[in-house]
Amino acid sequence: MTLVARPNYLSNRSVAFDDFIGGLGMAQPPRVSLKDDRFTLIDETGMTLAEPTLSLDVVIVSANKNASRQYYDPNKPYDPTNSEGPLCWSDNGIGPSKACQRPQAATCASCPQAVWGSAVSKMTGKPIPACSTRKKLAVLVGGQDGMFLLVVPPDSLGSLKQYMSSLAKMPASPEELVTRIKMENKQLVFEAVDWVPEDFMGYIAEKMENDDAASIVNRHDEARDPAEFKLIASPGLPQSPPVQAPLMEQHPSLSPPNAVPPRRGRPPKFSAPTAPPTTPPQQTVIPPQSQAPAMQTPPGFGFGMQTAPPAPDPGVQGMLDRAFSLPRRA
Repeated sequence: MTLVARPNYLSNRSVAFDDFIGGLGMAQPPRVSLKDDRFTLIDETGMTLAEPTLSLDVVIVSANKNASRQYYDPNKPYDPTNSEGPLCWSDNGIGPSKACQRPQAATCASCPQAVWGSAVSKMTGKPIPACSTRKKLAVLVGGQDGMFLLVVPPDSLGSLKQYMSSLAKMPASPEELVTRIKMENKQLVFEAVDWVPEDFMGYIAEKMENDDAASIVNRHDEARDPAEFKLIASPGLPQSPPVQAPLMEQHPSLSPPNAVPPRRGRPPKFSAPTAPPTTPPQQTVIPPQSQAPAMQTPPGFGFGMQTAPPAPDPGVQGMLDRAFSLPRRA
């Protein structure tokens, strides 16, 4: 059955799908997939628009001025066939996006996942940041309507920078040229192959002036308020058990027969003599079954309005401060 056009009586009703697609993965704009080292055009529903190609001619209309950061669950690494997004990501250049699932730090600069060596490359075996850096471009593709998102992967950022430097020397702006993109040795290669026709520049200018390009590269992404990122100090943090004297010291009668008796006589000169107690101190050994079970530590991250937890042990707080570079609490 094929539906006809939407009836007029429905035209004034808003169309909202957030509640129906929430939790089913990140919504993505039309994009260029780089799976299997091929260029494949994918629409916003995930359908393939054309057969994969070895190269792609585009006009680069816009870019997000900020580097995009993405951190995936180590147990669920990035998969181009899976729409499930990263745990933490940012397109704003400051900190975790308001829309990300599990922010890893208050800001990108203080994030432990952004530290070089926090992960190891599966391809080279060399240390890399667990949170990868990418660049989002909005491109027009010949024979297709609308713009597409092209995400330049970490290994191709140097190639993109080199291409932009060559355009600056011409001089030329990216939207004035037809750029051919190829994949060589797992890296994108950019090459200017022609000037955009004069009668096409008006269409490009229109695309640059409206908000479509900004939406494609998520230029309006907002960072989460750093104050919302709190390490919840658990009132039930397990404490170190008290150090008890060995059982033989508690009860001298249990010493083995060949044990060396304690040294008698005048104590060393550097040690002040102490009078032995008239009655040996009594210590009570608590049976294991009577000890209270350790309280479980709740999850370490919390957001929004929360009650202030009791201050943790100074030593524990010091380790947390150093790990996340947070200012010490007053």
